[in-house]
Amino acid sequence: MKTPVRVLLVEDEELVQRITTKLLISLGCTVDVAQNGKQALEKNFNTYDLILMDIGLPDMDGTEVTKIIRESFSACDLPIIALTAHVQSHYRQQCLSVGMNHVLNKPAAKSELNQIITRYVPKHAIV
Repeated sequence: MKTPVRVLLVEDEELVQRITTKLLISLGCTVDVAQNGKQALEKNFNTYDLILMDIGLPDMDGTEVTKIIRESFSACDLPIIALTAHVQSHYRQQCLSVGMNHVLNKPAAKSELNQIITRYVPKHAIV
């Protein structure tokens, strides 16, 4: 039996939290939610396989949180996937330039989340 993928969902909108958590659980993941950047930065990143990071957080931008994670923590190879409603290419480029691995548009579909897990956490690939 496979170990569940451990996901940190950094998202301030309660509805998006509920929907995304439900989809991830249906894919066999365990989910921990941080409602803002400060809560996210208080987490032990070595306990996660993947981070889903909202860009528009209330206290600091998700790209800023990603920069801090990449510069300050030992989890530099931890995949960080942007969740954003901003589909313009300059937002995508900004996300990738700070160390995010991929950008998903909100709301993310179950099939997209499955593709992300398969690509970035291959030891946990879900068939």
